[in-house]
Amino acid sequence: MTWKLKAEPRTTSDTVCVMFLVSAEDETGTPLPTQECKVCIWIPKASDVTSVHEPPLAEKVSLRQNYPNPFSPSTTIEFSIPRSGAVRLTVSDFLGREVAVLADGEYQAGTHSCRFTGAQHPSGMYMYRLGWDGGTVTRKMVLLR
Repeated sequence: MTWKLKAEPRTTSDTVCVMFLVSAEDETGTPLPTQECKVCIWIPKASDVTSVHEPPLAEKVSLRQNYPNPFSPSTTIEFSIPRSGAVRLTVSDFLGREVAVLADGEYQAGTHSCRFTGAQHPSGMYMYRLGWDGGTVTRKMVLLR
């Protein structure tokens, strides 16, 4: 079956309407009846908006305790940064050997989460470290197998 979608936007002062014409063919190539679908969305004017709820951004860098902890086989690690920047989140064994890189790149301001799976690692204590804006924060976690 083949589907084709054609959208024709139509706008009034505070409403956007889109007409969808959906046509299809069955497996033999025979056209099926065309279906029409009209979707209209009301767009408020700036003067109609009294407030916008946005989650607050972190005021400082934060590395939360992983959950669950102890964990088996995986855990979630959350961190928050107050402004965009380069982030590196790593996991090391208790001897300081890096065993995983969970984040390495540019991140937007806000809260982020990464998953660590310890299935191929032995039980024990691990450290996870967040590097951002020239500083680091480190926490401990325990893998139980």
